[in-house]
Amino acid sequence: MNSLRCDGISRKRLLQIGVTSALGWSLTDLASAAKPVSPLGIQPAESLILIWLDGGLSHIDSFDPKPAAPSEIRGPFGGINTSVTGVQLSEHLPMLAARLKHCTLIRSLTHELGNHDTGGHFVLTGHRANPSLNPPSIGSLIANRYVGRGGMPAYSTLGRMQDFLGAGYLPQSTRPFAVTPGSSQGATLLGPDGKVDDVWERRLSTLSSLTKLATGLDSGIITPGDHATARAVGMLTSPSVLSAFQVDNEPVGLRQRYGNSALGRNLMLARRLTGAGCRVVQVVDTGYDTHVDIHRELPDARFPGSGKLPNLDKGVSALLDDLIQSGRIKSTVVAVVSEFGRTPKMNASAGRDHWPRAGSVLLAGGPFARGLVYGETDARGESPVNAAVSPADVAATLLAAFGIDPSETVRTPDGRPVQRIAGGSVIEQIIA
Repeated sequence: MNSLRCDGISRKRLLQIGVTSALGWSLTDLASAAKPVSPLGIQPAESLILIWLDGGLSHIDSFDPKPAAPSEIRGPFGGINTSVTGVQLSEHLPMLAARLKHCTLIRSLTHELGNHDTGGHFVLTGHRANPSLNPPSIGSLIANRYVGRGGMPAYSTLGRMQDFLGAGYLPQSTRPFAVTPGSSQGATLLGPDGKVDDVWERRLSTLSSLTKLATGLDSGIITPGDHATARAVGMLTSPSVLSAFQVDNEPVGLRQRYGNSALGRNLMLARRLTGAGCRVVQVVDTGYDTHVDIHRELPDARFPGSGKLPNLDKGVSALLDDLIQSGRIKSTVVAVVSEFGRTPKMNASAGRDHWPRAGSVLLAGGPFARGLVYGETDARGESPVNAAVSPADVAATLLAAFGIDPSETVRTPDGRPVQRIAGGSVIEQIIA
């Protein structure tokens, strides 16, 4: 299965990813903190696990099934009842269906940007792409307010780094630490004798040349100089930080509950990182650009564990269970988002194409309501028929959950006044 989107990835971006991943992290300083003041009078959340389903999750085949629609709309999957009366999810999300009573499901996300990058930019920043303004991502806005605890970075990403996950006009200290795939194992930098191992030494030996390359590409990617290097070394050789990465120390039964998939492992790691003090962890899962063969790509049609939906179902359900059982669900927000939905009508290749007019967002934890379905689409899943929300509304609501006023005017480094989220309104109806 092709894990890349239909529009691929640029050469420059590959170089940038190589630079930011030289040590497994991008080298930035941590943000300074400020006291949160909630615009809604709520207890602010403390951490966010944002699960980005890259490529465009089909809303009809997941969170917004249309069992009464014609077969070319309904698609190959049936719907199943959930723990919320009268609400169904896809038959391939049985565990999430049982846990929907703990969640808020938005079924009325809508916008007009059907390109992966422009749609993703809108959803993850709350701003439409504009060459005159480089807005920060939601994660960077939160990292600008809160520092990480226990030596952890404020903001980390697990999986493929996106162009629009950065700091924008904010200080580069709010840029995410990019953890490369597999670095949950590679982050173990100390050998059995307590000394830095040769893998770490090799990474350090290439840092100076990569820093020069990064400076030529984008001066914000890496902070040149011994201070940044020393800070990264200090962080990644800290016993408490390294301990957070040791997912292999989790009981076998727990790892099995998350599933033997990249998404499951990264969600377990995200739970550990936020528990250790990271404020925002964005987990990027690719492979949702299903233009062909949805009946093969989304379920476990090839072999157990091959399907996107079962892996999503298993991993997110295990994460919710962990947070509920530990009591952390009150302080941790889980958000499952994608750049857009898919066309209501199946195409000639048994897939669905890009469709920004309708999509779904799953939220849980923090101040969000439990067992609430907000908004609905028409009988064909083409567009919302009530309570339409934009990506700016979702971004504004996530910031408000952290006590950050999305409408507040801030100034860019050149003195330009801008709102944190322009044109977005907090969805107060989904706040408990």
